[in-house]
Amino acid sequence: MAKVVEFAEQNATFRGDGKTIGDMPCYTDEVMTISCWELSEEDLANIVKTGKIFVAQMNYNEPLQPQAIWFENPFFPVENQEAGGEA
Repeated sequence: MAKVVEFAEQNATFRGDGKTIGDMPCYTDEVMTISCWELSEEDLANIVKTGKIFVAQMNYNEPLQPQAIWFENPFFPVENQEAGGEA
């Protein structure tokens, strides 16, 4: 199962209840919140096999908010990813 992990750009941590909901390190501003997730070998194998992921968003009968899923670091242009450079 994927797990949330710390990352260099994080500036906050949403605290879970310590029982069933863990803490979530994240970057947050007035527009969005970004978290970083690490996939297990089993997750990766399943994605390779099916080419799919499923995303759940709790909306409690309210309108859905826009969502985005990135497979690269959204804080840097792709060409700088390997070098770890900034935009």
